[in-house]
Amino acid sequence: MFSGIIRDLVEIRNLKNLGDYYQLEIQNPGLKFNSGDSVLINGICLTVVDFQKSFIKFDLLKETVNITNIQEYFNKSIPLNLETSLKIGDENHGSDVTGHVDTVVKFLGNEGEKYFFENNSFVEPYLQEKNYIVLNGVCLTIVDVFKDKFSVCLIPETLNLTNLSHLNINDSVNIEFDKTARIIVGFLKKYLNK
Repeated sequence: MFSGIIRDLVEIRNLKNLGDYYQLEIQNPGLKFNSGDSVLINGICLTVVDFQKSFIKFDLLKETVNITNIQEYFNKSIPLNLETSLKIGDENHGSDVTGHVDTVVKFLGNEGEKYFFENNSFVEPYLQEKNYIVLNGVCLTIVDVFKDKFSVCLIPETLNLTNLSHLNINDSVNIEFDKTARIIVGFLKKYLNK
């Protein structure tokens, strides 16, 4: 479980295609890990397979690479958002984040602090004003929902501490929907389509 509050920005050191899977190596920002620890990288829950003082390694299924923006970030040398998992007794200053990316959407631009992202027929049922959404691992509140886009507001602190400040128009952003919205929409789709 994660909170959507980013702890560090890290650089990708390598992304190797090993045939059946990929191996992602990122810089270690000075944290201690154990093999098997869960870490949120750009909103993707990954398992630590190796670590040293200078790096952390994760194995990624091809499916993970195909349905997220991880490869796009490797090609652009943009830092990744990192959050370590919550432990019993930790305060949760965000929301319940699982690290299960639902889809990616395009960044459409901003007007001041208001940032706009693509809305489409898959995304739209999960969007509700004042509900939370997770973008690249960052837990944010949905401000507006339109037919073709939705918005969140980003304060300077969020921009300084996350990679959302690096977004260019048409960049892909990982999305995780609000857990409650996911359950309700899933239930309605399953039982109303019978």
